[in-house]
Amino acid sequence: GWSGILRVHDQEQQVGAIIMRSGEVAWAVYNRQSETLGTFLLGEGEISKEQLNMLQEQYIALKKTKKLGTLLEESGIITRTRLKHFLRIHIRRALVLMMEKDDYYCISSGGSMQVDEDLTFSWKDLFLREVEESSMIPRLLNSNLAIQVVSSANPADGNHFLRKFATLAGYRFSFLARTDGKIITMHKKPDVTDSVMSFKWMADMIAGFADAGMGHVSEADITTDNSVLLLRFLTEYKEFILCVSLDDTGRLGVAKHLIGKELKIIENFINSIR
Repeated sequence: GWSGILRVHDQEQQVGAIIMRSGEVAWAVYNRQSETLGTFLLGEGEISKEQLNMLQEQYIALKKTKKLGTLLEESGIITRTRLKHFLRIHIRRALVLMMEKDDYYCISSGGSMQVDEDLTFSWKDLFLREVEESSMIPRLLNSNLAIQVVSSANPADGNHFLRKFATLAGYRFSFLARTDGKIITMHKKPDVTDSVMSFKWMADMIAGFADAGMGHVSEADITTDNSVLLLRFLTEYKEFILCVSLDDTGRLGVAKHLIGKELKIIENFINSIR
């Protein structure tokens, strides 16, 4: 399974992060969540205010080199079994809050994560235990954020298909998205802002073709004064779109040829996340 950090973004602002190890979730944090793990445990009556203050002082004194959960265990305040139970609830709450935002997306950085293997959770551990209690859970598992967990085309991810488009002359950015506007995976040059990759106008254009009775769009190449945008609609029902953007030094024919070469790999990737 994949290991690394998924940085959750709202437009250009990072609002959260998900730490993965071997395909399982080790931690999730959302800066718009109202409670930390410590205040959550306090609210559940698992620790006292005095104990929380003591642990926070230790955490700061150790320069944040030990996690709160580790300090809780070492101090004997909480058992590992209880810690894992409450950690799962707290992580799930952060994920649910982020998944509810359809316009959030993830940018991944792959790499080895040094985490406690006994305190990681599969997606099934986090959600499917509650499937009968909450009809929201199946929808969340098919949400924008859940799909993006697969990957986000970091150039260090050696086998990712979007990395190959970065070799094109004049390359700016590329992404794969669903035609309802949800970006699945993306890659860009460092000087390209995330806002440039807004899918809204493309989704409006797609809807416009349908409204005009023109049927499904298969492909489109848009040339402006200083850029070229290549759009390829994928799968039988055209529910996915590949976008590759070049500046005015890019060569349209070379880009189209490379897209053609990579289509099979892209289709395999789509099939793997369905």
